[in-house]
Amino acid sequence: MNGTGGTSHEQKGFFGKTHWSEIVASRTDNLERRINALDRLLARYRKPVILYVQWKQRIPRIEAEELAHEFIHHWMRAEIHRNADPDEGRFRNFLKGCIDNFLVGLARSRKAAKRHPEGGIQSLDEEADEREPIQVADPSQREPSVMMDRAWAEQVVESALGQLQADCERARRGNVFAVLRPLLS
Repeated sequence: MNGTGGTSHEQKGFFGKTHWSEIVASRTDNLERRINALDRLLARYRKPVILYVQWKQRIPRIEAEELAHEFIHHWMRAEIHRNADPDEGRFRNFLKGCIDNFLVGLARSRKAAKRHPEGGIQSLDEEADEREPIQVADPSQREPSVMMDRAWAEQVVESALGQLQADCERARRGNVFAVLRPLLS
């Protein structure tokens, strides 16, 4: 309810209410007015686009930001906002559809790149002297990011165990912790 007794018109979800005048202004031939309108649209929709991409792809925020920026670049290059029509429905539904189509197209192009890699598919049966031999990664070697993640996780566990030990000792339960400690490592 709002102060006048009616219902509030605020939208729920990632996307707020769009002012169609901004969309219309983003289509103008006046370059300064168009840039200002696009700037306002991007300021309003950048975060919602990131959240929507993150939710749709179920990926960490940093990856969602990268994909969202790719989408925004695509949106600006293709001038997708010119296709929005208030008679066709809400701008945010139009935008969600554009994001969905972009993500599907991106997934298809990535899949195609796997099937047809740049430089062609290399046969495993070719002679070593015809081409460089295929280098097989040593499975015992981990990527630096994996090693860093593991070291961080080990530090978190050690810190938590230290805190648990201190809590047990304060509660005069150090003997209980001493018995459980070997099982927690």
